[in-house]
Amino acid sequence: MTYSHPERTPATALQKINLGQHRLVLLSDQSIELMCDEHVSSDVEQVFNLDSYEAYRLMICLQEMFKEARGD
Repeated sequence: MTYSHPERTPATALQKINLGQHRLVLLSDQSIELMCDEHVSSDVEQVFNLDSYEAYRLMICLQEMFKEARGD
C-alpha cells in the first residue's frame, strides 16, 4: 500500500502494528501514521500523522518511559 501526503513524495508501508482499534503504520519516509482499524465502523477514517522528526521524538519518549517503568 502506498500512502501519499500532499507536501511529500509517496511513501510505502514498511510495517503495520495492530494496536486493537488502531493501526500504527511505519512508512518508508521514516514517518508514522496512526489510523482507526478498518474493522471499526466509522464514517470518516481518522489519521494521525507524524513526520520523521516527530516520530523520532515519540520513540525516544517511549524508550525513556519504558526505562523508568522498568527501573533502569
